[in-house]
Amino acid sequence: MLGIETLLALAYSYWYLGVFAIGVITSAVLFLPTPAFLVFFFLAKTFDPFLLGFVAGFGSAIGELTGYFTGVISEKVVLKRYESKLKDIEKKFEKHHPSITIFLFAALPLPFDIVGIFCGLIHYKLRHFMPPLLVGKFVKYWIISYAGYYGLTWVQSFGFW
Repeated sequence: MLGIETLLALAYSYWYLGVFAIGVITSAVLFLPTPAFLVFFFLAKTFDPFLLGFVAGFGSAIGELTGYFTGVISEKVVLKRYESKLKDIEKKFEKHHPSITIFLFAALPLPFDIVGIFCGLIHYKLRHFMPPLLVGKFVKYWIISYAGYYGLTWVQSFGFW
């Protein structure tokens, strides 16, 4: 597992390219928590928080495609066993604004891998999947970046840092 120190070193060595790589790497890992939010929180004091959130969000969205393509690849195996259940869930998903679901799971600290794999399983069009994913990841990492920027500035004003 990549530690915070390793990820921070990657960012400080390669700047925004490192930030993009961290976003891709930490989001490409399925079902394992990563310290990405802490890394971007601490980087916000050194990096521009807007650009940091944008690049981190873009990298994270690209990394989340591993879940989507895992779903696409495993479709035949899953459909054999769970076709009727999957069709019921798909109908509910389509009925309740899939873009909002994708956006919310991408923007909030929720297990996005499940949504990505599911969208791949049902062959939800990638051109419909990516926009809410990108916007959700941008929002998530902008919030983290600005929280880090202003939070660390505030802590420094007390002389703790």
